[in-house]
Amino acid sequence: MIGIPLNEAQRQAVEFRGGPLLVLAGAGSGKTRVLTARLGHLVTHGGIPPYRILAVTFTNRAAQEMRRRVADILGQDPSTRFRPACCAGKRRCSGSPHSSRSTTKMIVWH
Repeated sequence: MIGIPLNEAQRQAVEFRGGPLLVLAGAGSGKTRVLTARLGHLVTHGGIPPYRILAVTFTNRAAQEMRRRVADILGQDPSTRFRPACCAGKRRCSGSPHSSRSTTKMIVWH
């Protein structure tokens, strides 16, 4: 494992090897921790080069935070692409123009 404290459900999500994985959880439940740990696990234990990973979240701030966390895990700035996507659409769909917490994130690789 990569040294990040995780509960059992989080550990299972990080170590899942069956293909794409959807992580659904409420605000403050550790989604960013799980996804950055999973990204680090894919690179360090899964043989996936960082440049083959695209990490998508809803805000520039979340994308920067994910990049920082993955850099801490890997010990270097990753060549992973971190992209904010459809922030306005998220706010429209959530019904709140003031929603600042991202409720969905995804990592795609091939």
